[in-house]
Amino acid sequence: MAVRLVVVGPDDDALLAEAQHLRIGDEQARFAKPPAESFPLALADPARTPFVVLSGEIEDERVVGAGVLHAGAAAPDQDAELAQLLTAAGGDPATAVLLRSFVIGEQHQGRGPGRPRPARPWRWHRPSRRPRASSS
Repeated sequence: MAVRLVVVGPDDDALLAEAQHLRIGDEQARFAKPPAESFPLALADPARTPFVVLSGEIEDERVVGAGVLHAGAAAPDQDAELAQLLTAAGGDPATAVLLRSFVIGEQHQGRGPGRPRPARPWRWHRPSRRPRASSS
């Protein structure tokens, strides 16, 4: 199953309409606004970029999720506390991009689009913890 992100603009009527119909559960609603609320704000602010998550083959794709990226939101004049945190972590608040909102529609959860399978199996490498030879 193919999954891709597509930036949407005010002229992308079909994608915007499909995103507006995503239902989100109460658990998600505590952390993110649904597209019906987040997209109008994003489309009115040039620093925000709304996007949809498409799943399926090209000829049969459907919107399964949506989100908003926000550039410049961590600048000191926008959010001094966040800018301070990013600076302390070695980041540059001026170039930070925040994931302002991200949801997967309740009707699409648990069906696999959020868990693409890797091309090859993952192997976690853990360094061996051999005791060091004592120098006595």
